[in-house]
Amino acid sequence: MKRAVLVLLVLALASVGFVSCGYSKSYYQPPSKLNKRVLVSQDVNSSFSFGGLRMINAQTDTFARVGEISAGSTPGLMVLSPNRATLLTFEIVVVAWLGRGSTSPAFVVAIPFLAVVLILRVLLADDNLARAAAGSLLNLPLLSRVGACLGMGLAGGFLVRAPGASARLVGRIVSGGAGLVLLFALSLAWTRYQGALESAARASGRRVVGDVGWRIQVGLSVLWTVYAALALAWGFAQAVLSAIWAVEDGFTIDATNSALRLAAIMRPMLRPDDAAEFKTS
Repeated sequence: MKRAVLVLLVLALASVGFVSCGYSKSYYQPPSKLNKRVLVSQDVNSSFSFGGLRMINAQTDTFARVGEISAGSTPGLMVLSPNRATLLTFEIVVVAWLGRGSTSPAFVVAIPFLAVVLILRVLLADDNLARAAAGSLLNLPLLSRVGACLGMGLAGGFLVRAPGASARLVGRIVSGGAGLVLLFALSLAWTRYQGALESAARASGRRVVGDVGWRIQVGLSVLWTVYAALALAWGFAQAVLSAIWAVEDGFTIDATNSALRLAAIMRPMLRPDDAAEFKTS
């Protein structure tokens, strides 16, 4: 029991640290002595200036009295990387993998806790990064959100294999939540992408072709249809595999088995033509 409490305390401290970032200005003073500062990159090279990063005092809008930071001869666009979300994703997968055969209740509590922290990180803390990158349909913050959802789904799958009814229930909840968050993230990315295209077109004086709202609705309809079909196929496969695994474990199943009944209900949705051929016997 002491080990379980220790694991939870370590995970809680590490996860909260990943969600937050930066330092409190009450006790931290940067080397530049500027609490409000901006870094700008310039790639112009001359006899008296080389490409690099310049620091600007954000309060006076003047160059800070610090040296230029070398960044090569042609520094490019500076962007933040959602590396804390990546670390949290690896953490929840590793913890779930370690607990897949454990009977300790610590993992049943730790996995949902890490999942909530990960969701808060990718959807709230990193939302400004996602907004800034909305002009590209495929961008790093979106990939980070997709990876986080896949990690949560994998962690839920590991937890389902752990002994105990509570572990299996919590594992299914985590996996289902990952699917819902993934659908939300993809829908939000498509909506913001269309909005960014419209804003860019208006800013450049170009005529906006088509109705943005119509394109958003069509794209979301296609996304949700494909997502629903994949979810249905996945559910059918899991129901069939559940019945097969029950037989391999020595259990006797018949037409009243819950897995077979679920598969019988879902089969006509996937292939209506051969629905009559499917028998639960």
